[in-house]
Amino acid sequence: MALLTFGPAAYLAERSESVRVTKPFSFEVWGYFYSNLGPTLFLVSSTLLGLGGLRRERELGTSSFTLALPVSRMHLCAARVLVGSSQVLVLAAVPTATFPVLATAFGGDAYPTSNTFLFGVLFAVWGFVAFSIGFLISTLAPNDLTAVAGSVLILAGWRVTAELILRRLPYFNPVAMMSGASMPYFNQVTRIVIGPPPWTALLVVGSIGLGMIALAILITQRQEY
Repeated sequence: MALLTFGPAAYLAERSESVRVTKPFSFEVWGYFYSNLGPTLFLVSSTLLGLGGLRRERELGTSSFTLALPVSRMHLCAARVLVGSSQVLVLAAVPTATFPVLATAFGGDAYPTSNTFLFGVLFAVWGFVAFSIGFLISTLAPNDLTAVAGSVLILAGWRVTAELILRRLPYFNPVAMMSGASMPYFNQVTRIVIGPPPWTALLVVGSIGLGMIALAILITQRQEY
């Protein structure tokens, strides 16, 4: 996530020294932050935030101590979900909060805050789904390496399936939906969001994430550590 967190300043500093710009500023911003690479890195980072839990503590030999605390497994899981979801939200909010300010500070063209906010919403929802995948896999995998590999493979499989099989359901393609590519709410020339996000699709996607969280909690409550 260094690209999304620290990239704006470096990019705008470089651009401010450029004499000739042939593309709209919004097009450049989209290509640098919101196109294919940005969403992919964000999804992988969000997935990694979901890893850990009692299985990892069992591997480290600390699960007995954690389970001996006067706290239910439900509360332990809820705390992990709250902290992890907050971290995903913060990561999604970084470009929203910083880019319009940095664009002005480094002499760039005005970049609408509403655009970064809408992108932030798309990133936050899909980031929560990616976090949920990591959260669920970490309750099933025997170790961290397997959990990381399994989570990344699921993300990759989801994207490949969406692009090759579910072409008529573009809202289930995480990268396409996050970047806005070929979406009706996105201007393909200026790379600006021109309509409201697909709230129904986001609600469905978010519900899938909640379902994975619920399943992971149910498994955690029944597992032996």
